[in-house]
Amino acid sequence: SFTPRTLAPDYFERTHLLRAYVSENYRAAVILLQGGEHVYLDKFAVLDEAQGEGLGRAVWQVMRDETPALFWRSRHGNVINHFYYAESDGCCKLPSFKAFWYGIEDFAEIEACVEFCREKKPTLMDSSLSDGKKQAA
Repeated sequence: SFTPRTLAPDYFERTHLLRAYVSENYRAAVILLQGGEHVYLDKFAVLDEAQGEGLGRAVWQVMRDETPALFWRSRHGNVINHFYYAESDGCCKLPSFKAFWYGIEDFAEIEACVEFCREKKPTLMDSSLSDGKKQAA
């Protein structure tokens, strides 16, 4: 099941937006950042009530058509990981997450992308916990 999460309090202060894709009525969104040489997928979100409508796939496809190379990370157990496996050219499993990519073939570049994922500070907080005890994701 999906665990509700909220953005870290300093998300907008430390995030330098490259591009954003937002569907009509804000039901799906993709947030892209510059992650070294390549574009980094920072957020991909679809409202619960919009899931299963194909809206997420539609937003993803527009983003993918305009982004020939991309990398991102996802927590183990994320319900969307099956989609990420299908959409990626590769995946590196790390202790707390998986790093995915497509359109990147040079191993040194892939290694730099995985390292970017490893070093990036968490930007989501577990909203099911009380404010004083929120966990970073």
